[in-house]
Amino acid sequence: MVAITKVRVTPDLRLARVVFVTLGEAGAREAALAGLRSAAPFLRHRLAEELALRHAPELVFAYDDELQDARRVDALLRGLAPAASKTSE
Repeated sequence: MVAITKVRVTPDLRLARVVFVTLGEAGAREAALAGLRSAAPFLRHRLAEELALRHAPELVFAYDDELQDARRVDALLRGLAPAASKTSE
């Protein structure tokens, strides 16, 4: 399962960077990236039709590491909380 988290389009609409996360197994990231890349021509065609664009943007897919980074920072902060309260006693 894939969730799109961001799409950034260049001002000339020639390039769209699509950022996604995977929900589920850790190995799903590579499979999702391969699937999105193989679907890119179809998606570009549909974009051109739906948005009435002469040139559909090239789609570049990237995994969103921000959620994973936020979880790691949260876990680190939660680990510090008990230690901080013991030293203040």
